[in-house]
Amino acid sequence: MIVQLSADVFAASSVDKLDLAALKTFLAHPPPERAPPPDRTFLIERTSRETDEDQVVFRTYLVEPDALLSDRDIADAEVTWDTRTGRPEVMLTFTAAAAVRLEELTAANVGRRLAIVLDNEINSAPVIEGRIAGGRARITLGGFYPPAQLRQEARDLAAVLLCGSLSLPLVLANEER
Repeated sequence: MIVQLSADVFAASSVDKLDLAALKTFLAHPPPERAPPPDRTFLIERTSRETDEDQVVFRTYLVEPDALLSDRDIADAEVTWDTRTGRPEVMLTFTAAAAVRLEELTAANVGRRLAIVLDNEINSAPVIEGRIAGGRARITLGGFYPPAQLRQEARDLAAVLLCGSLSLPLVLANEER
C-alpha cells in the first residue's frame, strides 16, 4: 500500500471501456506540454458506476510518487457501520510506528486526499478530515449508491488494505472534477 499526496485533481469523466487502455497510456506518457511536474505522477480511480452506454466513470489524480505508508503499517481493517448515517465505513488500526507517521501526515494535510493505490490504480481516495491520532482511522463511504453496493465497496476496500503481498500504496492525491 502506498500513500501519496497531491496538489491537483484533474477530471471526473467517462470513457468507453475500450478506450481505457489508451487513457492509461496517455497518462503514463503525456505530451511534454501536459506532463506533470517531475515529483508527481498521474493515476486513475475507476468509480463503481458504469453508464448504460458501456462506459466506465473514472477520476484522474496527480499524486506524489513515493509511498508514505504501506500495507505493513496496517494492523487491522474491518467493515463497520456509522450509526448516524447508516453507511458502511472501514475502521483501520495502524502499527505503533505507523501511527506516529500517520498523525504527522494527516495534521499537515487536512483537506487533501489520501490515495490508496493497488496495481498502479487508485482504489480509494478519501479526504483527510482532520489530524488522525491514536493509530486508528475511519474511512467513510459516501455517494448515492445502493446500500448493498456500498457494503461491497467497504468489504473490497478492507480486503485491499490488508493484502500485504500486493504492495499497496497510500499516497496523497488531489482531484479535479
